[in-house]
Amino acid sequence: MKLTSNSTGTFGILVATLASVITLASCTSSSATETTIDTTSTALNTVTIGQKGYETSGQKDGQIFQRAIDVVNQKGGGQVIVPAGQYQIFNVDLKSGVHVMFEPGVTLVPGNGRGANLFNCGNSGSAVSDVALVGPAERFTVDFTGDNVTPEVTKLRVIGVGDCDGFRFENFNVIDNYTVFSSLIFGWDGHSGERAKHGRNGNVENITATNAHYGYGAIQAHSGENIIFRNIKSVGGVAVRLETGLIPMNKAQVGGLNDILVEGAYSQSGQAALMFQPHTMQHGSIVAQNIVSDGSEYAVSIAAPFVSRTRYTSEDNLKPGKYDSLIIDNVKSTYTDGPIITRYTHLKYYPEALHPMITRVAGAISQPELRGPSIAAVSMQDTLSQNISITNVEAIGFKHHPDVISKDDIFAGNWKKLGGPRLSPKKNKKTMKKKGKWNKDKWNKNKRHPTSDEFKTKRACTEANLPCPPHR
Repeated sequence: MKLTSNSTGTFGILVATLASVITLASCTSSSATETTIDTTSTALNTVTIGQKGYETSGQKDGQIFQRAIDVVNQKGGGQVIVPAGQYQIFNVDLKSGVHVMFEPGVTLVPGNGRGANLFNCGNSGSAVSDVALVGPAERFTVDFTGDNVTPEVTKLRVIGVGDCDGFRFENFNVIDNYTVFSSLIFGWDGHSGERAKHGRNGNVENITATNAHYGYGAIQAHSGENIIFRNIKSVGGVAVRLETGLIPMNKAQVGGLNDILVEGAYSQSGQAALMFQPHTMQHGSIVAQNIVSDGSEYAVSIAAPFVSRTRYTSEDNLKPGKYDSLIIDNVKSTYTDGPIITRYTHLKYYPEALHPMITRVAGAISQPELRGPSIAAVSMQDTLSQNISITNVEAIGFKHHPDVISKDDIFAGNWKKLGGPRLSPKKNKKTMKKKGKWNKDKWNKNKRHPTSDEFKTKRACTEANLPCPPHR
């Protein structure tokens, strides 16, 4: 694997007249340098949450936040200041030119008892630019563990990003409850010709998610360009998940990831610090450095691209995706016996010496019930992208695998029954009928259950924060 691309994408400068320091970067294929715009003079327009006309009261806090953001936006931009306290936020739309600045001691909780984004940024056809959601150095807190997060409220995000040009999302901790979805998602809001409507020109820094769902974590990016992800940590799940499986985008073949810099990604007791899965998209330049895992399956996982037979047909004319260039440098991974969560499709990567350590646990809610030890520092399964460089890998405590494993390291024997039989049967029609829990009206809503393609499209749209078409 050798890097041959000489791509030199550059970050744009976020032009602002607001009272904050806006930091973006100039990114090349090998380095990034900071560009700082000092706008520390008094903001032209400032609204403080809690001042007269913007008093909070719990359930309607989100409405107060929205009113403050709208007023500042209508006056040409400025700041919304959030003092210490707890606020119930739900489905608040960020607007162009508005910077939401959190003071020490702020805690946000989801309002209205429903799953959704706490903040939206350029979703559903509403493009925005020059936005910020920034906490203090001490960070503010987003709490998904309280009374508002019932078993029915499982799909929560802090921010959903669509068509957004110029942004900062910085300095907060997410106390998760294994809810479905990553804390931040960079989605895809369609396209105009060859221009994807997605996030571009921004920084995402100093974010930690704890108790993250195995399949999600802190960040997921379906599409975006000129973005820095810096100092991102996830306890459980994946710190930075660069997986671009959104069905409408893959069919359109407009979008994907380009000029992305990951600088400091950390995973503890999770799946990986950094994960790649290109699906069918053709990606540009991605640079990652200082990637660390402590007791996770991997530090870096680069999955093989593929065209899903259940999501697409031959008429879609899709090919497996790849990267113009992918540079990964300075990886450190520490082994643990676990047990940590693993998944069925990862069992084939375990060396035979570790097979006795693979088990199952009962009562795993919404997560895989398989458990096992760490697998390897880096899993490199992409054989299509030619310009991939992985350097300076330190694997601590791994005795049975090389530092970087490939398809050649897949166990050749029967791995499919490792861990024993399932403890919790799948909730499908056959098992539900067998257990007497079949409800035809509930299962077959409107007298017809969605087709496989409709179901997959709805799931992908929901994950990418897009409106989903009803099945007919």
